[in-house]
Amino acid sequence: MKTMNNLALAFAALLLAGTSQGQTTPTNTSSTTSSPDTNGSVMSRFNSNVSIRDNPGVLGHSYADLNYSWADYHRDSGLDADGYIAGLKGNVPIARGFDFGLGYNYYRENNHRNPFTGTPYDARYHEANGQATIYTPMGRVKPFLSGGVGYQWSRGDIQRLRTYDHEWVWNAGAGFEALLGTVALTPRISFTDTIENRGGAGAWNYGAQAHHWFNEKVGGYLDATFHDPRKGGGVEWWTYTAGLRFKF
Repeated sequence: MKTMNNLALAFAALLLAGTSQGQTTPTNTSSTTSSPDTNGSVMSRFNSNVSIRDNPGVLGHSYADLNYSWADYHRDSGLDADGYIAGLKGNVPIARGFDFGLGYNYYRENNHRNPFTGTPYDARYHEANGQATIYTPMGRVKPFLSGGVGYQWSRGDIQRLRTYDHEWVWNAGAGFEALLGTVALTPRISFTDTIENRGGAGAWNYGAQAHHWFNEKVGGYLDATFHDPRKGGGVEWWTYTAGLRFKF
């Protein structure tokens, strides 16, 4: 009888252990297969909003951009002026390989002189714009095409309470983003013009940018662009830009 009791107790212990293990294993399996890191990675790659370790470039990231530029005109042009540009922009991936951004630029040009009174004044221009970019979403080198439309106006040149020179502008460009370690280099070429094409104001723009993410949320960049107006469209000039990007 004692032997039977011992066998019964051993059988019960084995059954209990098997039941306990059967209840624990599915839980562990479920937690592994539904890992938030795995699903998050798949969804982030679909949304192109991936970690900077996976994508050290700019394309495919959601970010806000604050920048400041200095415009350097060729002195032999006879235009004794310095220009300064402050801008902000927001960029959001709409689909895989497609980004869209909205921005605003404020341009100020010093050392002008009122032709009526001879007094100095500063020219000030504003522009609101939208930009779309299509690119190859994979690889260390990402070719892209971009295009945008903006609306610009001038305010407060000679008559401070007057706005004028309202006009629509457009741009189209191409380039590529090359990922070199933690730095993204972006050479590009673009063409800008007014929609009315008044006075042949269009210009070719040749530029390059070097960008680096300091951490998962903040990055910085430097940019140099040469602006070459068409014949009769103005003087040649450079813009040198420094900016910060904040990922969201």
